[in-house]
Order: sequence, then C-alpha cells, then structure tokens
Amino acid sequence: MKNLIIMLGIAFMLFNGCTSGERTGITILPYPNQCKHGKGVFVLSGTTALVCHGEEARKEASFLLEALKEKNILLAEKEADANVIILTIDSAMGTGDEGYRLLISKEKIEIGASRPAGLFYGIQSLIQLCQGKEIISLPCVSIEDAPRFRWRGMMLDESRHFFGKEEVKKLLDQMARIKMNRFHWHLTDDQGWRIEIKKYPRLTEVGAWRKDDGSGEWNYAVEPAEEGKPRYGGFYTQEEIREIVAYAAERHITVVPEIEMPGHSTAAITAYPELSCKGKPWKPNSVSFEFSDPLCAGNEKVFEMYEGILEEVISLFPSPYIHVGGDECKKDPWAGCPKCQKRMKTEKLSTLEELQSYFMQRIEKFLVSKGKILIGWDEILEGGLPPRAAVMSWRGMAGGMAAANAGHEVVMSPTDYCYFDYYQGSMLTEPKAIGGYLPLARVYAFDPVPDSLDPAKHHYILGGQCNVWTEYMFTPEHLEYMIFPRLFAMAEVLWTKKENLLYENFLERLVYCLKDLNAKGINYRMLAPEGLGQQLLITSDTVIKIINPMKNQGAVIYYTTDGSEPGPSSAVYKKPIKITSTTCLKARLFLDGKGSHVSQSWIFVYHPHVNGLHCDFYRGSWTMLPDFDSLTPEKSYVVYMISEANPDGVVDDYGLRFRTSYQVDTGGVYTFYISSDDGSRLFIDGQLVIDYDGVHAPGLKTGKVTLEKGMHELKIWFFEAKGGQSLEAGTVNEKGERIPFDPGKMFLKK
Repeated sequence: MKNLIIMLGIAFMLFNGCTSGERTGITILPYPNQCKHGKGVFVLSGTTALVCHGEEARKEASFLLEALKEKNILLAEKEADANVIILTIDSAMGTGDEGYRLLISKEKIEIGASRPAGLFYGIQSLIQLCQGKEIISLPCVSIEDAPRFRWRGMMLDESRHFFGKEEVKKLLDQMARIKMNRFHWHLTDDQGWRIEIKKYPRLTEVGAWRKDDGSGEWNYAVEPAEEGKPRYGGFYTQEEIREIVAYAAERHITVVPEIEMPGHSTAAITAYPELSCKGKPWKPNSVSFEFSDPLCAGNEKVFEMYEGILEEVISLFPSPYIHVGGDECKKDPWAGCPKCQKRMKTEKLSTLEELQSYFMQRIEKFLVSKGKILIGWDEILEGGLPPRAAVMSWRGMAGGMAAANAGHEVVMSPTDYCYFDYYQGSMLTEPKAIGGYLPLARVYAFDPVPDSLDPAKHHYILGGQCNVWTEYMFTPEHLEYMIFPRLFAMAEVLWTKKENLLYENFLERLVYCLKDLNAKGINYRMLAPEGLGQQLLITSDTVIKIINPMKNQGAVIYYTTDGSEPGPSSAVYKKPIKITSTTCLKARLFLDGKGSHVSQSWIFVYHPHVNGLHCDFYRGSWTMLPDFDSLTPEKSYVVYMISEANPDGVVDDYGLRFRTSYQVDTGGVYTFYISSDDGSRLFIDGQLVIDYDGVHAPGLKTGKVTLEKGMHELKIWFFEAKGGQSLEAGTVNEKGERIPFDPGKMFLKK
C-alpha cells in the first residue's frame, strides 16, 4: 500500500507540465485541477486485470465494470503487475474527502484516494477518458484532482410538475458522471405536496393533486382537484424516497429535501385549512398574480404539525441540511390575524419581518435538536437570521455576502447564472419559459465567490447550485432540454479552479458528453448559431457574421434568408452574409445528425430621426395598468425597437408608454400580438386591440383588427411590477409566425 502511495507521488514529479493549450486527449469534464502529460499510451482490453485494495474500493469498482461492460470489455479481478487497473482507498494519501489521484502509465492505471467519494470521482474521470473510442488507447497522464467547492448542486422542482423516480435516477446518474454532489429536491409548494407523511395523510391525499383542465397551460395553477374530474399530480411514498436517497448515496450525492414554509404552502393549507390565518384554503386572485397566503405564525398547531412533518422527513434523509424555503412569503395576512398579532405582542416583535424570523428560529431550534442544519432562501435574512442557519442566495449575491459577512454558510444560486428555467435562446424560437435569458456561456461565467467579498470570508461560501423550476416543463423531454448542456457548464465551474477554466476547451470536451446523452436517450439542447440578435437594425447594406460555437468539433451551419426553416438542403454558412433589405435570417447548427433550434434575426432597415417610437418612462408600483395619459412621465425619449425602451436597466416598479405612426402597405385583417411580463395593452387608432393587463408570468395574447392602407396611430402601454420582465410586440403572419414591429414602418409623430 505504501509503495503505491509513493509511486503516485513520484509520478507527479516525473511528468511534464501541461499548459492550457496542451489538453489534447483529456476528455474529462469537469476539467481536472492538476494534469500532467506523460509519453506513450496504455491499451485497455479484455485481458486487463483489476486489483481492488479493500471492500470499499471493490464497491466503487462496480461503476467502472459496468461502464466497460457497455464497451464489451469484461475485466477480471486478479493479481497482476502489468496490464492492470489498481484501485485504492487509503487515508494516508491526503487527497481529502473528494480528491483523487489518477496515474496512467504504459504498464498500469492507478487510482487512489483517501475516501470512497474520491475514488468514485477518479473512476468517473477514467470512464470519461475511455469515451468515444472503439479501441481504448489511453494517453499516459498523471492527474491530481480535488473540487474547488464542497457544494455542487442542482435543484429540481417537482411541485409544479411531477416526473417520477426513474427520471430522477436518470438525472442523478448524469450528476454523478460530472462529480456533482448535492441534489436539492423541492418537494412541496403551492401547486403540489410530493412526499408521503404518514402522520398527516391528507397532505398527499388532497395536497398532491390539482385540477387539470387539459389545456397544457400551467399559469400558476393551484385549483384543488375535484372528485370525478381530471386531475394532475402524484407523490413519492416513503419507500420510494428511501430508494432514491440510497441510489444517490451510492453515487456520492446527498439529497437535500425542501419543505416550504411559511409561504408557498397552498397545497398544505388546502389539505389542512386550519393552518392558515383565515382557517380556510387560499384562492388566487382571478385578475392578477399574487403570492399565496402563508401558514399562520401565531397558531401553535402549525408548529406542532410541521415539527411532526420534519420528524418524518429527517428519518428519510441523512442530509445534514434540511431546506425550509422561506422565500416570497406574503405577510399581509399576519397583519390582520389576531393570533399573529398576539404572538408579536407576546414575543415583543415590532415588524412582520421579525415575525417571520421568529417562525424560522422556532423551526431551526427543532432541527438543531435533531442534529440538522436549517438552510433557506435569502429572504430568511429579513428580520434576523436564525443563529446557525445557512443561506441559499437567489436574488443576486448580496444576500449571500451579507450572510457570509455575518459568519453563516452560504450556497450561491443567483438567478442570472443559475436559473435553468430561463430561456436559452430567442423567445421567438425556444420552448415557452418563465422569462430571462441564460445561455451556456453565461452559466460558464458563474463564480460563486464575489470579487468584493473579503477573502477572510471566502470559506463561508460552500459552493453553488443551479435551479430547475418546472412551471413550463410538462414532460421529461422538456425538462432534459432545459437542463442539458447547461448542467455540464455548472459542474465545471463548481469543481475546476478559476485559472483552469477555458470555455473553448470546455466546448471540445462537451461533445463527448452530448454523445453520451445520445446513447442514453436523454434529450438536450444542441448549441445554436451565435451572433444573431432577435432584432438588428441597419441603415445601409450590412454583412452579418454567424458564429459556429462547435466548428472545431465538425458542426455545420445551414441558413435561409426567405423565412423558411433551414436544414441540410439549405445553404451552408461559409462567410459573412450581405444584407441589403429587411430580411428574416434563420440559421441552424447540425452535429452528428442532430440539429439545434433555429437562431433567428429580423434585420430591419430604418432611417434615424424619421423612424422610431416616442417612449415615456414612469415610476410607480401597480398591479394593473394606470391611465398613463393622466400621469407625468419621469422622462421621455425616442427608441427604434421596443426592446430598447429601458436603457437604464430598471428592474422593478416602472411603466412605459409608446406612441408612433404605423404604416400599413396593404389593407386587410391584421393579427397583432403582445408577449409580456407584466401587464400590457395595444391600441390601434384609439381602439383597444389587445388587453393583457395585470401581474402575470410571461405569456402571449393576440388580437385582430381590419386596417386600410396608410398610416395608423399605434400605442402600447406596459408596466413591470416585480420579478421577471419582458415585452415584445408585432404582427402574426399567415403561417402563425410572430414578426416584431418593423422599425422602418414606424414613423415619429410630429
């Protein structure tokens, strides 16, 4: 054993260093933190022997044996000095909990680690080196590797849509392959309770099901199921949960359960109405979106019940962390609740935020008594953080920094880098999503440690996590499309040190991951052509350059300029395209027969100071559109596209009014559309054509109007409350395609 450890150590001194440009043959993802090339190769075949030092090593070896079996290589466990793979677990190696050493020489492959997780990750690296090869000839290399962060996670929301244990296992397999170690399981929310609690059976008998109108349009549905009518839902029995937790543990993944409280609790309140301040189920506002009523913070029965729930949860999940939500809690009901007001008086609490803090501290005290750590979304900072709580920061990184500065553990999960429910491309061509924009390259730019955080506080940052909220993901195929390949980028930035991150090289190694997904029947989003904005404005002849993000991997781009869908029979992109008039440019990338979604850009010719829209900007907090005509704008300016209307990047609580003269070339019936988050209206010649008012998620509405040839007054009103925001408007052609308003047909009113 000592000889093996010494040999692994000497190997790192003998191998030549590897610069960033010398990564040929290293197909490991995430990229190892120390990698040195040797000379020669090791040929792995059916005659290769396997030596496992100890039962723990033998257990981890099962994953290697299974992977090689798929390549028709059956290893025999027997003693050998050459043509052998040697697996060792020994605490004296000093590789830490998750680190490993991998040495490939001409004679043997040696993987060593201090702990089983490290050996497992070393085996995953070896499996990845074997991928894409019929004859497994492995480059001689010496790798010493360990993760940058302890928490490398993914959250799956199964309240909004339920996917079942086989899909969860499929995701766990992929997480393990890329060395992710935390599966955050969002099991309860307004839309469904997904975990069996034996003491409170109505949580799943009632709370796991909601009304299904068959439309496929989710839109924050919380209507309880009615007997004898279609319903949607499901839940995991405790036996199934134990099975999944054990499956994850074999792959060195800790499952962190989330039981939402005190907000996002409609499913629980529907099952047990006495949990609410009003003693009855909450019903959503039919006009506009609002957060649901919370659990009653003044009712002792709430704490008694949730301690009983957590007692059963703790028995199912060995995780040291229990997630309790704490986000987006509507506190207004507490202000009018006698029990909550009595609680505030008794506990000498002066604000509703302090009442939520009291709630969380009660829950934390119970969890600590059971040897668990409370973790919650960053709203738990408001009113005072429970003494030992960890914070998951989603509203940017400010909450995480505040927690770290106060000496609390933090998992960074900001929306801008980590929300996998965001669009990956243009809203015009991608499947419907919650909003936002998070392409692969932006995920790869994520760093959980803010530059402005005091280095003395860096150790409080446990790591990071991506979140998969499933409001608009109805099927496993859509779920997978939103996760992959972005999960691979997240895995690399959480494992690999910053100085070793190279996006171009990541794309080269990504190809092997995509091939593996193909082989396993897992859906994913093929990288699409880049460089095409949703709308581009030109004043004269222009050349448009399309970027092929996987050119080095053999991908080909096909394009069209007539609005048709590009495919293998279309023109191949070889050089920049000259555009002389208003054009719909579409492009698709193909690799190994799989095509990407269409990248589309409407390229409009316009004339500055002649074309454009007058835009008025207003500040205000609304739940419905105000009468902008009676208000004084904060400022006014001219824009050429609706997407340019918020140049200062204001996030919340503002409104916009657009005015222009719109040119119609041919008389007839026209269909207009608005896609917005939040409320919007579209007027033609003073007539309301589309009314999409209220606070709501991104959505689309259309309206028809008969127009004569000539100029028509076009007005658009929009307001943004809080959260996601988007606004797009235009016409719909006979094919049902949405065409943004052509700036060349909008004229400034004099």
